[in-house]
Amino acid sequence: MKIDSITITKLAQTLLILICSTLLGCTTRVVVNGYFPAPVVEPLPLTVSVVYHPDFAHYRYIEQDEQREEKEISMGKAQVELFNTVLTGMFEHVVYSDAVTPSNDNPVDMFFYPLIDEFQYNMPVETKINMFEVWIKYHLKVFDGQGNIIADWIQTAYGKTPTAMFKSKERALNEAMIVALRDVGAGFILRFNHVPEIQQWLKQHQQLSAQHIIKNPLHNVAHGMAHNTTENTALSTTNETVNTASNVDSAVSTPTLSTKLLTLSTLRSTK
Repeated sequence: MKIDSITITKLAQTLLILICSTLLGCTTRVVVNGYFPAPVVEPLPLTVSVVYHPDFAHYRYIEQDEQREEKEISMGKAQVELFNTVLTGMFEHVVYSDAVTPSNDNPVDMFFYPLIDEFQYNMPVETKINMFEVWIKYHLKVFDGQGNIIADWIQTAYGKTPTAMFKSKERALNEAMIVALRDVGAGFILRFNHVPEIQQWLKQHQQLSAQHIIKNPLHNVAHGMAHNTTENTALSTTNETVNTASNVDSAVSTPTLSTKLLTLSTLRSTK
């Protein structure tokens, strides 16, 4: 039987396609995607600049163990979305920077710099209970507005999902990842005001703010007048007006940072 060159070429192309399909099919790719509810907290009156290193923002885990199924898990976008949601709920103003670099043109109170230290997962075949389990270890760093380190600590997260709840292993693993990310978000909110170095910094920041107000009494007068008198009265500089504004200011209790910190203890239901 004679086989012409065209037939051989077509067979070779078909074989190549089959080989490529087989190789690609050996790797399970999961792009983590989910919903992160906004925290129900009273935001602190601070401006925080968030720095996401490219390795963090585009984090991708590739399984290196030859004894395990090949997996590629992309979770950079999801963890950025998580921290964006949490931080915009915790602080009044959140901006973003490429690095921890102080700027006189756009001063901030604090820099937040998260890193991922370790990621692990277990497959149902390994747990023997038809359950995906995920562990993530984050290294969180906080700097003051001048770029000096305030505190750094390890924040861990855990998530698990039974495979019976989902039609595919990929969806089950994705859900376990989302549970773990929500866990780190809740843990961060609850722990932030308990980090000793941050507590000390907030106390000093509050004292400095109070000193600034005392040194600028006219600012206090203008602030009280703007909220409690008419525009013409606010522009008045008579002694009677100044005394009235001072009395109003002294009668109004301004919540302190310490009081606001007590509200960082709840998180909206994740369901």
